[in-house]
Amino acid sequence: MIHSHAPIDPHAAGLYSRLDADGDARIRWAGRLVFLPIVGWPMVLGYRKALTDHFFAQTDRAMPEWRGRHVEHLWNGVRGIGVIQVYAFPVWVAFVIALHRSEFTPGAATWIGAAICLLVPIFTNIVLPIAILAASQPLRGGPYLEPGTALALSTAFHVLIFLVPAGFVRVSATGRFRSAFRLDRTLPLIRRRFGDYLRAWWFGLWMNLPILPLVPFCPWLLFWAYVGSLVLFNQLLTDEPVLDGEDRPRTASWLARAYDRADTEDRVLRTPFFSLPLPFGAR
Repeated sequence: MIHSHAPIDPHAAGLYSRLDADGDARIRWAGRLVFLPIVGWPMVLGYRKALTDHFFAQTDRAMPEWRGRHVEHLWNGVRGIGVIQVYAFPVWVAFVIALHRSEFTPGAATWIGAAICLLVPIFTNIVLPIAILAASQPLRGGPYLEPGTALALSTAFHVLIFLVPAGFVRVSATGRFRSAFRLDRTLPLIRRRFGDYLRAWWFGLWMNLPILPLVPFCPWLLFWAYVGSLVLFNQLLTDEPVLDGEDRPRTASWLARAYDRADTEDRVLRTPFFSLPLPFGAR
């Protein structure tokens, strides 16, 4: 049963993949795709939409198939990247204008960075704050940005990115990517559930950041943390009223089972922040 008024449960998020008999295999396959040039990360990102279809639907499995759906996931991943970049677009425009005024000329490093983002699109989410930081440093004729300008751009970027998960929660509720831009729905959700929204961000960061150094050796961990983050933010919907225009039923089937699994699962590493499934051992 869903825990009323306390839906953000990092243990349920960490254990969600264990609800599926093939969950481990699907996570390992995503790990193989992560660094596949050009199409790998969009496929992994696009799996998000198929996965959230299962959160609140009466499906027979907790996680969707990879087999036969790679093109579908790729397309949805491209759309997901587009959503993120549209949110960041005002900062991109301001950044380019600031560089132009400083008479910055793109060099080899700029083109190499663009090529890396094209080949490994996972870096598109972090390239803008890194570029802002680099442009504010005395590197290769810089700095090209004043400290105040760099701080303002960086702050604006992080404020906009803070809103992105709420936008994708709306996509979960409606099944339509354009819902991510309905600020008249996302902002009231954040305001109404601000504490829970911060908790989802907090636990999501703890699930993702510590594993980053391990990604080159076991990239499947990145996808496991990604799934956990999706569960965390979609937990916001478990006790939200269904709004007009939402096409999907709000019966919390697989998310409800994740809460129950978190209460009973023994084969996990429990931390103050999240639960990590283990191949052996107990609490």
